[in-house]
Parts: sequence; C-alpha cells; structure tokens
Amino acid sequence: MYGSILNYDNITVATKAFNRLLAVADWAVAREKEQRHQAEEPVTRSSVGRQLKETLGAIREQAEADRANKQWKRAEYRPGSEEFTGHPLYKQTHELLTCWKRHNYGSLSGLMTHDLHNKYGKSVRSEIRLAFEPFPLDDFEICAVRHDMEATGTVLAVLAHSGGKRVSAELRWGRENAPARPCPEPMPGQWRLVFQPRVFLDRANSLPAE
Repeated sequence: MYGSILNYDNITVATKAFNRLLAVADWAVAREKEQRHQAEEPVTRSSVGRQLKETLGAIREQAEADRANKQWKRAEYRPGSEEFTGHPLYKQTHELLTCWKRHNYGSLSGLMTHDLHNKYGKSVRSEIRLAFEPFPLDDFEICAVRHDMEATGTVLAVLAHSGGKRVSAELRWGRENAPARPCPEPMPGQWRLVFQPRVFLDRANSLPAE
C-alpha cells in the first residue's frame, strides 16, 4: 500500500492497512490449526485404549502414593542402631561421599536427580566434575539420617576437606521414580541428591580441625 498510494499518511489508508494485517493474521492462525490437525494421531481403537491404559495407570499410582503417605511417620536415626546403617539414605550418602572422595564423578552423577540429567544430557558427568572437583574430600562421617517428609530426607555429615578444614553439612535428598516424580516408600524408586556441593557447602558450619 505504501508503494501504490502516495498520500498514505491518513486514517483511511491506515485502516485499510490494519484490515489487511488482520486478514493475514487470521490466515496464519487457520493455517497453523490445519497443520496441527494433520499432525495429530487419528482416533483409533488402539489409541483410545492406550490413552485409557495410561489414565488408569496414573490413577493407580496416585492411589498407591496416597496409601504410602498415610502410613509415613517422621523419623530420625543416629549411629548405634540398625535402622541407621540399614536406611537407604545412609547407603546412598555413603556411596556418594565415597565416590566424591575417590574422584569417581561418573558413578557420582548417577546419584543426582533426573532433572539434572535431563538438563545436561550426555554432558552431565562434566558438570558434576566441575561442581565437585573444587572441593576435594579427604574423609567423611555420617552423623544422622532424617526422614523429613514422605519423599524427602536430610543427611547430616561431617566433611573433611584438604588443608584440615572440617564442616558440618546437610545433604538434601529426594526419592524419585523412573519418570522423575516424587514417590514415597515402599513404591519403586531411588533416593537422589537434590543440591549440588556449592549449595550445601555454602550453608555448612565450620568445625575445628582435629
């Protein structure tokens, strides 16, 4: 319209321009809907059956989680009891700190949340190395296991770093299933570390060197 009308700076031409613009927008929306409709899976017996199966599975999983949540009770375990060393959180924390101490960042990355793996993909091991390597671990002691909520827990540990520095840190864990949804025991799942070392070390309390 700019090229076909010389006296374009007026309300009439502006109105015509907006009309054409709105027409193009309507066409674009209609075209997008058409393409989306063509890409959609046609409704068949198998697709309906699959959707129904997925819905029923989600309902059963939620019902199982509700039953487990009702049975859950807050608990704290200390050294000297079988519940302490036998708790999955103790075992996971001991494995994680051992990997950290041995610089085994590949195995250590397997104990992180699914979100971290989804975020970094194949480079997750490199990210774990960058996160843990600046804080070399010489030794550790697990002091307490706290089952704070249905699918979350905290482990209190003393970490001894190079140079004789010792800190008391709280490692936060979440229990996840394969699709990365929170799941309480006894549902199938695994405890995974929530915070990276920079976070829980910043919150750690310094202790006198032994």
